[in-house]
Amino acid sequence: MINWFIAALPAPALPVWDSITSAPLLREFAYCAGRYSAELEFSWMFSDIDSGQIARDRLAMISLLEAVTPPDKGPEVLHLRLVAKVAHAELLTRMWFGTGPDEARIAQQRAEVEIAQCRALILS
Repeated sequence: MINWFIAALPAPALPVWDSITSAPLLREFAYCAGRYSAELEFSWMFSDIDSGQIARDRLAMISLLEAVTPPDKGPEVLHLRLVAKVAHAELLTRMWFGTGPDEARIAQQRAEVEIAQCRALILS
């Protein structure tokens, strides 16, 4: 019934990016940087969200990503970040503006799981 859930996941990378997609840490850092960017933008819209912590987590994730990104793979990594940002923004949109409580709840749970996985990658 809820087919949008699948659409909210990051799209698979193209086969020509085997060197990027075969580097799971790089891929996860890129996805997390994108997710944090979406979270930060939504925090600006809603004053009850701590945008300062999200911004710090985003910067930490970008630092991790930059540390593992090969010099010649910047555009591909940026693409992964953008794909993840759009997917996560879709979840947040459904969470805040969904058509019903079930849709909002499922989107919120998925967004929380994704951010928790990203937060686990950052040393505090």
